[in-house]
Amino acid sequence: LRSSTAEYEQAQEARTIHEVEAVRLASNRRTPADLMIMQAIIERSRKNLGEGCNLADDDEAFPLALIAAAKNPILLRISKSLYLMTRSIRHSYFAAAGSGAQSIKEHSKILQAVTQRDAPRAARLLQRHYAGSSARWRSVFALDH
Repeated sequence: LRSSTAEYEQAQEARTIHEVEAVRLASNRRTPADLMIMQAIIERSRKNLGEGCNLADDDEAFPLALIAAAKNPILLRISKSLYLMTRSIRHSYFAAAGSGAQSIKEHSKILQAVTQRDAPRAARLLQRHYAGSSARWRSVFALDH
């Protein structure tokens, strides 16, 4: 699915509202296996970044694993639909220099908070992550158009 900039912004807003609560749940419900999956995604992201790959798929995998750790399949199904709506725009976003490294850095911090079961911190970090990525997206889009 190709989405417009307005649809991307709307989906991003929905993701923020939805995923901040999911990360709170994940902080309390996550298992050691969930943590290992998220860490493996971060490591794969680092490898792919080093090889010059577009990180759109890795960037989708991390929050979906995070939401899966909330142990609510309905939340995960909703999230998958939001990611499907923004897939084409996220590929453009991750083609911009610096986007991938910043995403990995922020995902690592979020994982650390979830590992420590610090739900308030994880929620704050996720809100900051989406605010920053939205601002970076607007800057990339403005340069391209």
